[in-house]
Amino acid sequence: MGPKKPAVGLKRDLKDIADNLELVSGELSKLAERIDGVDITAVLNLMSMLYNDADKLRAYAAEVKEGRIVRARTELKSIR
Repeated sequence: MGPKKPAVGLKRDLKDIADNLELVSGELSKLAERIDGVDITAVLNLMSMLYNDADKLRAYAAEVKEGRIVRARTELKSIR
């Protein structure tokens, strides 16, 4: 029996958000290159935070896939 629909949706959402965080980090880097006098250390720290959060979300997605994190159907309905 495959994963339940709520779990598949949660896993997909977590991965999508992680991808978005990495995309934002890349865009932040491009913007920083264009700005004179930008504090590169601060930008690198922000990028590191975004990448770390993306890694956490991917780890949560793996836990969903393994069945250790479950989204109940009633919770899904209350969100939408």
